Amino acid sequence: MITLHLDIIIKFSFMKSLVSLPNNFKTKGLIVFTLGLIGMLVTSQNGLINVYRLLMPDQTNPDGSYPYPSNFFEYNYLLGICSVFLSIVGLLCFFFSREKDEFLHSIKLQSIQFAVAVQICMSMIIGVYYMISPYQSVVNALSGLVIFVLISFWPVYIARYYYLVNIKSNINSAT
Repeated sequence: MITLHLDIIIKFSFMKSLVSLPNNFKTKGLIVFTLGLIGMLVTSQNGLINVYRLLMPDQTNPDGSYPYPSNFFEYNYLLGICSVFLSIVGLLCFFFSREKDEFLHSIKLQSIQFAVAVQICMSMIIGVYYMISPYQSVVNALSGLVIFVLISFWPVYIARYYYLVNIKSNINSAT
């Protein structure tokens, strides 16, 4: 029984050291996230086609169209997937990097807990609304609920983090 308890503690402390990245990964994560966003903007709405037109303006056909390579849309799809991957890696690097002091680290954990709790409550409220609403299809509402769950976490997390860092800490230091 004691060895099982020690094994769990060792695994937890090892996992804890794997999750924390050095503090300089915050700026690197933001740069990678920004590159991913730019890549997603380029690949959406025929953006890569416009980049191709800018890079090779003299290679037009007589009718004004461009001779795209045969695998052009495969490159566009691949760039879109890589851009999403870069955005996710950038966010992970930013949010899993260590803070400079323990105060900000505890505020980060409190903000994550608060954002998850708000997200769960709001998802349950919206889910119940779609279940009891007579004119809504649950199948159609499920995609909207999933999108809400994915998007709602970040604004709540950021708002709570900056509230605790800037507003609440100023109120506590003034009293």
